[in-house]
Amino acid sequence: MNATITKGTLVLFAATLCWLVSAPRAERAASDETVTFTDSLRAALNERAAAIFKRSCATSGCHAGAYPKARLSLEPAKMAEAVANVPSRQIDTLMLVDTKAPHRSYLLMKIRGGGAIKGEIMPIDLPPLKAADVRTIELWAASLAASGTEDPAPSEKKKTLSGREDGARPVEPPPFYGVTLINLPTTVTPGRGEILVRVSHRFYYPVNAGRHNLLGLDGPAFVLLSLEYGIRDRVSARFGRTNLSDEAQLSAAVRLAREGMDLSLPFSATLVAGAALTTTRPAGAALFDTDNLHLSAQLALSRRITDRVSLLCVPSIAGNTRRPELSAGRGHTIALGIGARAVVLDGLAFAGEWVPVLSGYETKAAAWGLGIEALRGGHVFHVFLNNAYGLTPNQYLPGGDPADGGDARLGFNIYRTF
Repeated sequence: MNATITKGTLVLFAATLCWLVSAPRAERAASDETVTFTDSLRAALNERAAAIFKRSCATSGCHAGAYPKARLSLEPAKMAEAVANVPSRQIDTLMLVDTKAPHRSYLLMKIRGGGAIKGEIMPIDLPPLKAADVRTIELWAASLAASGTEDPAPSEKKKTLSGREDGARPVEPPPFYGVTLINLPTTVTPGRGEILVRVSHRFYYPVNAGRHNLLGLDGPAFVLLSLEYGIRDRVSARFGRTNLSDEAQLSAAVRLAREGMDLSLPFSATLVAGAALTTTRPAGAALFDTDNLHLSAQLALSRRITDRVSLLCVPSIAGNTRRPELSAGRGHTIALGIGARAVVLDGLAFAGEWVPVLSGYETKAAAWGLGIEALRGGHVFHVFLNNAYGLTPNQYLPGGDPADGGDARLGFNIYRTF
């Protein structure tokens, strides 16, 4: 008798589960309304949904980190607030999760697919979610409605010093896509546990070198390879090496403030400080001679004028900037980097910078750069013209190429976060 009851119970449970997965959406939506979402059930659904998002969506370069795609963070601590009654950026008449009508939630449409969505089915570049995972997300969305999650009343919303409503938009767009504008550091840093790979390339010959050099592309180039690791959300360490003077650099970045978030400040601030060692040296000279050591510090300050326009100001100082192969003696350089970026299309922007020297050693012309910045598939690309082939602060802060000063050269940066 007990065995019969057990088998019957198992059969009934399996049949119910199959119906929940295969039933039409309208029937499932109606069934969700009859589910009693206890605290323990909501906690279990939240945990399972977080695991699904972490595996498929809340990954580096996607819906995670300080600046997630579409301003939507699906990390465990942020996902409920990020979707409940928040309008979709693709179809603003639909909520990501509509707590009054969960079955009309755009988040559910994106993971199911169909003609009602814009863009691709989520997750991108991965297989669609399994039916059981989709059902878990449906029940999680319904549990948000049952918990009474609602959009704050206007009187409850606070305004920051920058004039934006705190909580009106969970995530602001990044002021810049990369950790540098061209050469200057930005206020963007990798998130905790993220690894940032950078490849920077500067062609030696200027674009006016003639057709035989194909705008300088046929000539030699200086390259920087670096790795940066996010120790915490605000702190990262990086190590890089360039073949220009065979220089190795170790530095750290600390994000001191984020615009509108920390003390409601109307700007972001990141301090970047480091030391570089030139390993190319005259015969008989010691590797760790003070002439080969270069200390630098830069304070990046950024301000988002609009969602598409950002400004950058970087007071900088670097020691021992005088190039030994060009002139004798040591020198320091104090400069003020100025830059701007303007987004013209989603994921595509124009960027420019100018770095006048305020004090100390300088070359014939201040360093400058002008180009485009693109965000594609988790990569950040910079393609530009600039007059400085140096790649570390002590190399580019003094100015353009000491030989010709202002001649433009082609260059590019590539960033990838893992």
